[in-house]
Amino acid sequence: MLRVERVPRRDGDGKRNTVTDTKAPQEGVHFGETRMPLTRIPERYEPGLITLASLRADQVAELVSALNAAKPVSEFSAFADAVHSQLKNWKRSDVYNIIRTCYSLAIQIADEEMSANELASQVAELMRASGRDRLAIPEDAKQQFVGSLALLIGIDSIKLASKAYGLRRDHERWLCDVKIITDLRPVFADVHQKPTSVIVGHTLKLGYHEDGEHREFYVALDGSDVAALKKALQRAEDKESSLRNLVVDSGLKEFDHT
Repeated sequence: MLRVERVPRRDGDGKRNTVTDTKAPQEGVHFGETRMPLTRIPERYEPGLITLASLRADQVAELVSALNAAKPVSEFSAFADAVHSQLKNWKRSDVYNIIRTCYSLAIQIADEEMSANELASQVAELMRASGRDRLAIPEDAKQQFVGSLALLIGIDSIKLASKAYGLRRDHERWLCDVKIITDLRPVFADVHQKPTSVIVGHTLKLGYHEDGEHREFYVALDGSDVAALKKALQRAEDKESSLRNLVVDSGLKEFDHT
């Protein structure tokens, strides 16, 4: 998950709240809703900015065309793959890095009430002030970079996809991996003798993201727990189906199914 770093603030109750930039493993990004000025470029966004700065005008045009043609969806990887599939001789990592960076900036156009060009200019200035040689943009190339970045983060598909992703992932924790490990555990009547019986057990492994970190949680299950979990998941699927029917009946459109 990914946030552009901002300065600390205090909420209405006086508590200190620092909006931090967080990692974007596998699928990408998460966004804050606070209106704070950018203060620096988080390192994980550097590859996208560096790649964008190296593109020729015709390559930027090709990327813009692919972005305009891609249907916005709430899953980062699905959207990035759709864009990449329309580009010839582009590295997948380059496309992912550019889109990830654009995601993190596009949502701020609305939240910060600034234009795409203003935000792009601010990013270029932060790159110059960072003191990092890899982020240095020659003065004669700065205008093209600002124009390219502003063009990308102003594209409707980028703005819609990033907003939808942010809404979907706007939770304290979000699941990214599930695994169930099943094993046998011998029961020893005498540790010097072979066991005569065993216990079948399961371990549920949940991988999730919290505070920008990938974390894991393990919980033991037995057969009755697995059955209860299956029942709960089936109920969740049934409720999801009912709610989707309600959406259709109401005349609304589900973002990822239009």
